[in-house]
Amino acid sequence: MSLGKIERLVLIDDSAVDQHLYRRMILRSGRVEEVISFRLAEDALAYLFAADTPEPDLILLDVSMPTMDGFEFLDALKARFGNRDFSIVVMLTTSLNLADTDRAAETLAVKDYLNKPLTARRLDELITWAWRLKQTPRYQGPHIKIVPKISVGAVD
Repeated sequence: MSLGKIERLVLIDDSAVDQHLYRRMILRSGRVEEVISFRLAEDALAYLFAADTPEPDLILLDVSMPTMDGFEFLDALKARFGNRDFSIVVMLTTSLNLADTDRAAETLAVKDYLNKPLTARRLDELITWAWRLKQTPRYQGPHIKIVPKISVGAVD
């Protein structure tokens, strides 16, 4: 079975280096039609709150950012859209803070929590996961809870 592409991925990370590396990796994968990047969570929210913005298939979200961190970003999404699953949100971190890991596990929107750097293999697994979820009948958004590792085959 050939694996498909997802339509759009939103990348939110204040690090210019990480933005460059991840964007390049995403584009090289050939599996994402559109990559929308933001260095500030506030700018990403403005984009996502716009009436004509289509929902992204996957959001890669840095945990630690200067003016609004990843958790505050998720709180703002929840305040706007309620408790429904918005997209597949994967949080990226360089921190080993167990409190952040626990908080991510308790946040419905967060589907995975990964230590940086994101690898090409892991990115491919995430895209496959997002693509397979969209193939399910009556797809209404992801309805799974955070797991330590994504088992791509378990989504079928």
